[in-house]
Amino acid sequence: MRHLLFVLLALMVSGCIEDGRGSPFGSSPRPVTQASREDPPLRIVQARYGTDRRTCDATRAVRRACEGESDCSLKAGNELCGDPTPGQVKTLYVSYRCRGRVRDITRQEGKYLSLDCD
Repeated sequence: MRHLLFVLLALMVSGCIEDGRGSPFGSSPRPVTQASREDPPLRIVQARYGTDRRTCDATRAVRRACEGESDCSLKAGNELCGDPTPGQVKTLYVSYRCRGRVRDITRQEGKYLSLDCD
């Protein structure tokens, strides 16, 4: 048991396990100053679509469209994960890692979002 706690603590300190504090997405990814050669240019940390009151998880859809690319464009819309708040204008919130830096971007429903690593 003691060994397991040590391993978990080491993973948390190294940034492999998030601590769940500080980000609008529920976790605060640590900025990485240097990307490894194996990292894809674009890595989606998390994507949420909706309003302040209710969102749906759009991470899978945004990853399918953008992960591993050097740039990506997609439309913020109900196609990503459904309509969490019918009749209300929604926003797509995306947190992504690009060559070691975490970036956040938002776009209103119906607008195109462009992620770029250059």
